[in-house]
This record gives sequence, C-alpha cells and structure tokens, in this order.
Amino acid sequence: MRNRRSSNHRKKKSGYNIKKIILYSLALIAIIFIYGYLSKAGHKQPVTMTEDKAKEPVFRKDTELSFFNPDGSMIRSIDIEIADTDETRLQGLMYRTVLLQNQGMLFIFPRTEIVSMWMQNTYIPLDMIFVRENKTVSEIITASTTHSERFLISEEECRYVIEVNAGFAEANGIREGCLIAW
Repeated sequence: MRNRRSSNHRKKKSGYNIKKIILYSLALIAIIFIYGYLSKAGHKQPVTMTEDKAKEPVFRKDTELSFFNPDGSMIRSIDIEIADTDETRLQGLMYRTVLLQNQGMLFIFPRTEIVSMWMQNTYIPLDMIFVRENKTVSEIITASTTHSERFLISEEECRYVIEVNAGFAEANGIREGCLIAW
C-alpha cells in the first residue's frame, strides 16, 4: 500500500510540475509579446532631418488673412495657406522647418465643433488661434511644444484655427474677441 500511495503522489506531483512549466512558459511568451508590441508602439524610429527635408512642403499662399480689434481697427495681415480637407488638415505644418513671420495656416473645419490639434512631426513652435463660427478669436494656445503627440483641445466649439509662429499673437496684440477676415 505504501508504494502505491507514493507512486500516485509522484504522478500527481509530476503532473503538477508539467502544468506549472506550461503556465510559466505561456506567461513568459505573453510578456515577451507585450513588451515587443509596446516597445514598437512607444519608441518609434526617429525621423532624421534629412528624411524630413525630402517631405517638407513649400508654403503656398492661398490668400491673405487680416486680424482686427473688436472695434474694427486692423491689427495685421498675413499670407495664409488654407487647410480645408481632411488630408490638408491632417498634414498641417508638419515637416516644415520654415514659416515666415508674415505667413500662417488657416484650418477650416466642415462644422463648428470642439477641435483638437497636435504637433507631431512639427519642427516650428506655433501659436494656435482658435476662432468661432462668427470669426471671433475664442482662445490662443501659445508656443506649442514641437514634436508633441499631446492633443491641444479647444475650450469651446470653433470652426477655424490659425497656426502662426510662436509669439506672433502676443507680439501683435491678438487676443480673445479679435476678429479675422480673408
């Protein structure tokens, strides 16, 4: 009887060890898979400036945009490139290394909504001027961080966003309540 118990006990113990080895192996495989996935998702290959130069779009003047004080007096006019399609809004000012002080980009959205912008692949620090449907400035986000994937979200619904060089809004006295026209 004694031998029988110990042989059953050995079978149970060896079966337990095999299950334990399989579970540990599966856990290890899962950890390796998750680590590999996260490292690819979180650590993208950096794009070199040389590669970006090949992709860098050239500024295209579509029209001129003017800023006005709430009393109607003109503040300043700039040349603007218009981004009014999903593709052009998504591209924005990415991959550009030059934006002159008299240039900017006007994003026109199909409807008034809360708008989110980001700075991925953007080399130029920018001011983002959020504008309501009635063409009045609702808020300004100044000196956005280049290459950031953090979303910059409007506090209220807007229809337009103007991107200009960082410091442009302050240097020209553009603030909430100012008007735009193009």
